[in-house]
Amino acid sequence: MPVRELGELEELIGHVFENRALLEQALTHASATTGTCTDNERLEFLGDAVVTLAVNDHLYRLFTKCEEGVLTEIKSIVVSAGALARRSRCLGLGEFARMGRGMPAGPDLSDSVLANLFEAVVGAFYLDAGFGPSRDFVIAQLSGEIESTAENRGDSNHKAALQKLSSSRYGDLPRYRIVSQEGPDHEKIFEVEALIKDRAFPTASGRTKKEAEQGAAAKALEILRSEEDPACES
Repeated sequence: MPVRELGELEELIGHVFENRALLEQALTHASATTGTCTDNERLEFLGDAVVTLAVNDHLYRLFTKCEEGVLTEIKSIVVSAGALARRSRCLGLGEFARMGRGMPAGPDLSDSVLANLFEAVVGAFYLDAGFGPSRDFVIAQLSGEIESTAENRGDSNHKAALQKLSSSRYGDLPRYRIVSQEGPDHEKIFEVEALIKDRAFPTASGRTKKEAEQGAAAKALEILRSEEDPACES
């Protein structure tokens, strides 16, 4: 891989590697090499542990009143393949990856491959700079996911449940869109729909945006759960 490309990625990551071979290996998919331990799988294994420790450490210090079960719930969503793949796409890691023949490249890579790339880069970062800098990188990348997950969890069980289901099934977080709002400022009625990827679900109304989002999440959940229930299959 040309040094120029590695330099571009280092700029995106915010770290210049002392050992650039680590970064190159982190970007090498198993399909692109036949050598033993020359692909990114070992670095992905290490990076997985670094990402989890970094997020756990951050959550422990940030949410001092949360019980272990709550912290575990937030962490499981934040470090999911879908969340890590989103960060990988934002960094453009797929554009730097070395893939074998017949494998898609760039934005066409699957969530699992992109998530593994992110973890492998974190593993390389850790070996090159230590835990402190690699932890800071992980939290900088995942802070938005942490904030969104914590906020949605606190709002209601419906939004939290939809977020968890959407993340695990589709590798993406639900979004909420205001379809309409009527009435004077002190008596507004909001109509909101939930969206997952390009799919929109039935709208729900409420006197506040949060109330309407709760209802929209409940309707989306009902539909998605019925689709996975064998009893509902024709």
